[in-house]
Amino acid sequence: MRSLRWKKVVRDLWINRSRSLLAVLAMTVGMIGVSAVLCAYSILVRELDANYMRTNPASATIVTEAVNDDLVKALQRFPGIGSVEIRGFFEARILVSEDEWKTLFLFVVDDFSAMRINKSKPEEGRWPPQTSDILIERAAMQVVKKRIGEDVVVRLPGASQRELHIAGTIHDPAQAPAWMEGLAYGYVTRDTLNLFGKTALNEILLTVSDRPFDKTHIRTTVKSVTNWMEKLGYRIKRIDIPEPGQHPHQTQLKALLFLLQAFGGLSFVLSTILVVTLIGAIMAQQVRQIGVMKAIGARTFQMAGMYLGGALLLGIVAVVVGLPAGLAVARGYAGFAAKMLNFEIVDATVPLWTYAVLVLIGLLTPVLSSSYPVYKGSRISVRQAITDYGIPADQTANGLLNRAFALFPRLPRPLLLSLRNTFRRRGRILLTLGTLAIGGAMFITALNVGASIKKTIRGFQAAMRYDLKVSFTQPVTLSSVEAVVGNVPGVTRFEGWSQARASLIYEDGTDGNEFTIMAPPSGTDLVRPRVVEGRMLSSEDRGALMVNHIFMYREPHLNVGDDVILRIGTQKTKFRIVGVIRQIGPPTAFANGSYLAGLMNQKGLVKTLPIVTKERSTDAHLTVTRQLERAFTEAGIDVQETVSTYDIQKILEDHFLVLTMLLLFMSILIVIVGGLGLTTTMSIQVIERTREIGVMRAIGASSHNLLKIISIEGLVIGIVSWILAVILALPISKYVGDLFGMIFLRTTLDFAVSPVAFLLWLGVVIVFSLLASFFPARNATRLTVRETLVYE
Repeated sequence: MRSLRWKKVVRDLWINRSRSLLAVLAMTVGMIGVSAVLCAYSILVRELDANYMRTNPASATIVTEAVNDDLVKALQRFPGIGSVEIRGFFEARILVSEDEWKTLFLFVVDDFSAMRINKSKPEEGRWPPQTSDILIERAAMQVVKKRIGEDVVVRLPGASQRELHIAGTIHDPAQAPAWMEGLAYGYVTRDTLNLFGKTALNEILLTVSDRPFDKTHIRTTVKSVTNWMEKLGYRIKRIDIPEPGQHPHQTQLKALLFLLQAFGGLSFVLSTILVVTLIGAIMAQQVRQIGVMKAIGARTFQMAGMYLGGALLLGIVAVVVGLPAGLAVARGYAGFAAKMLNFEIVDATVPLWTYAVLVLIGLLTPVLSSSYPVYKGSRISVRQAITDYGIPADQTANGLLNRAFALFPRLPRPLLLSLRNTFRRRGRILLTLGTLAIGGAMFITALNVGASIKKTIRGFQAAMRYDLKVSFTQPVTLSSVEAVVGNVPGVTRFEGWSQARASLIYEDGTDGNEFTIMAPPSGTDLVRPRVVEGRMLSSEDRGALMVNHIFMYREPHLNVGDDVILRIGTQKTKFRIVGVIRQIGPPTAFANGSYLAGLMNQKGLVKTLPIVTKERSTDAHLTVTRQLERAFTEAGIDVQETVSTYDIQKILEDHFLVLTMLLLFMSILIVIVGGLGLTTTMSIQVIERTREIGVMRAIGASSHNLLKIISIEGLVIGIVSWILAVILALPISKYVGDLFGMIFLRTTLDFAVSPVAFLLWLGVVIVFSLLASFFPARNATRLTVRETLVYE
């Protein structure tokens, strides 16, 4: 008996094979989306952590003036310290083209073969590097614009420039991708450093011996170390304590994958609506068969089990096809993401729990979603089944829609017929409208988020009302800068700003990570950021601090109005936080220019030079930058960095374009599901009205009339779904945009809509509607009157 029931299930699906195929296709697309993101998540998170931990990341980095081997030996015996290694770090510059310099983070390694902390590994070329050699981090080669074997000019602050030989590339997964940061990473030996006239290494990398993932414990241990070093006469310049055991981009990667998983999960859930529609249509078509089976002894739970078996069978096919395809997509995306974030996929296997979850989702979701219509259809009595005549009378009686249609008595009869037929099966049509509307809303949302990102980035950049920013290695006199810049064509205005590096001193006496304090002159209009809390600085402020939102995110215990103690150089100074601004970038604070200059005994000196140019284009900025570089070099002024605000804007927009494309790709999966749902609905609607079509053909309706009536039905569904999609897209776009902003910018996005998105989706949905209607309508017109009248 059981085998007979399964034969009936298979036979029913085979008879309705075109609709069954559409349902399987939709679920397969959904399964590909879900499995691709979930498998990619399991691969990427594991491999990102593994890559980072294989480097044996430092618990802390202490920057001082000079470090010797005796100090290292003493630190190795220090309580709580696991291992110690000395390195050198210099913020240098590298010449990438004529008069075009890029920032180069130069790492000096005493012995490349004995690296124990923050380990890197060779990629290509000569290893280890020799004197006059430099290794470039592999992701920075596109920034350097050179090839292995070529020479490159490197300039260290306070030292002469040297020509070094690019001996090869190195992979350092602990560094943020160079293309994202717009800078390069280089690695040299101590002998190569000596060529620049510098001999001392200035960094101490250390790990703690216990509780390596406890940041508070690490801070306390490092504080003990620095106190001991200061007693020995060492001047501590900087302390960096990263998040223990966490790659710099780990949080963003997890959050992005979670967001994509939500899109993938939604596509699969919506795809099961096609299963609901299919099973419901089969049961409606077989009401009399159900009655006969019940009359000869079949029970409700047996009927339900049989039709739920059909849903389960569809789920099995979707899993068998979609899971391997999703796994292939996952591995491809994992490789792409690894390249973007500069780490390697060593092991691309997917954990067993991931397969188990995906199989359960693939099998249970269609069964559970079909449960209600199956339960409802299985409970029908024998009498109700035998007397069933198809469409219930209460759905064709004078209801709300009929009364609405009565308000327009002059509507053409074919149009009126199309409108009535569209909403004949309201439950089914609501599911179809919902699926298509959600797909459209997600599609529009992806493009709206892209528009919001652009608006937000441009808003951030517009707050900085200058075009170029020149930073010097040491403070220089304003008069000497004026003498140089005043002769550079294309410059219309500039200001001299003070600048300092500071660290927050916590209540327990430990130091936080360093951040930059920018100090423009009072009354400047070259910086007008948006204040989100508190107020802007005023000319009367002394000891006042305005911080960006990233600073407050890193220090969540602080609020506007709080007093903080900052270490600036060797001084400890009290400041009060008076305002919070929105600003992209690392943690940054702003102070009154004259106050900070006086605090550091640097009155009349400037560290940073914001410049307004006459022409605002990439080429114009590059021309002015080269002229400035040449002029400062001739004047003997050492430039640390020259950046264009437009270059920063382009880097950010290109970076987020990749992420927006991922959202768009996941939304397209939902759109495909919605299109297949519309096709299924139109197919079922036409099949259910086969006899009516025969009657219309018998009384003279032409094939053209039938095509027109059915096509209008599809268009009505498409247009209504477009209206719903537009309504849904606005709040969803705002929510997803804010979520996206919090993940990557730590602030909400400036909401924007893309008119192109609405028009593009309207065009897509019209095409979908016509295609979904055409094929069922064409099949119906090919039936003879006799075939339609004998159809059951």
